[in-house]
Amino acid sequence: MTAIGWRSIVAALSLFFSAGVAFAETQPSKLGAEESEGQLLLIEQALEAGRLVQTEAMLRWAEPRLVEGYRNRFNLLLAEYFLAREDVVLAEKAINSVDGSLADSCRFTGIWGWISYQKQDWNRAIAMLASAVDQCPGDSGRWNLLGQALAHKGEYAASIEAFDAALSLQPAQAAVLNNRALALAYSGALGRAIADLSKALEIQPDNRTVAENLAFLRANMGLAVVLGPNDNGTYDARSLTKAGEGALAAHRTEAATSYFAQAVLASDRFDAELWRRANPHPEKEAQ
Repeated sequence: MTAIGWRSIVAALSLFFSAGVAFAETQPSKLGAEESEGQLLLIEQALEAGRLVQTEAMLRWAEPRLVEGYRNRFNLLLAEYFLAREDVVLAEKAINSVDGSLADSCRFTGIWGWISYQKQDWNRAIAMLASAVDQCPGDSGRWNLLGQALAHKGEYAASIEAFDAALSLQPAQAAVLNNRALALAYSGALGRAIADLSKALEIQPDNRTVAENLAFLRANMGLAVVLGPNDNGTYDARSLTKAGEGALAAHRTEAATSYFAQAVLASDRFDAELWRRANPHPEKEAQ
């Protein structure tokens, strides 16, 4: 999907947060209750489908036409739209316009959980997201974000439970499997972490992050690092470098040096630091 440019964002700002004065000359007629309900439902459906350009256009059209009784839900949808755009500032501005009648809804607390996560306020993120999944336990994305917030706090057992819940709802999620694998690895369950990463790589064979994490852990445990059939060039070099780092973390110096040397050969450019790691003990120059 084509990204919306900055000019469009400025236009959205001037519309969504205007006092209405700028539109006095061409104020459209207000929608009735049934029409307002239908319009908000269509916006919600477009947003859930990820059609952000369409969602923005519909929000812009609806904003001056809704009566006050629907302003709260509009602001909630607006906050969710900016959440989808990963714009923390505008999402927070929109959610702050939602009054207390929706403060206990899972959508409201879920938005605040995401905003708090982006601000690295782990305690508030955990509290808000825990409230959201308690009220609406069927949202895999919120469970995943809760797991990540818990992991950032070092609460790995709880984070694994959250990732378990996310995967029970949608099992074939490479990103969530990767996240759970990292929590498992930090907990010392390296075998289970490798199993999760292997499954994630089956789902998304071209996922570089998963491939590199898998290479790191396999080398860390002294297992062979098998590069996929689609690996080549820089991709190979990155996975081999991660394997070297994994072996080095486990004090497998000889294996680490070997992986770094293979990475040098696989790389499409000269990397002085990688060369140094592949040659940790160069011969002394002749006196």
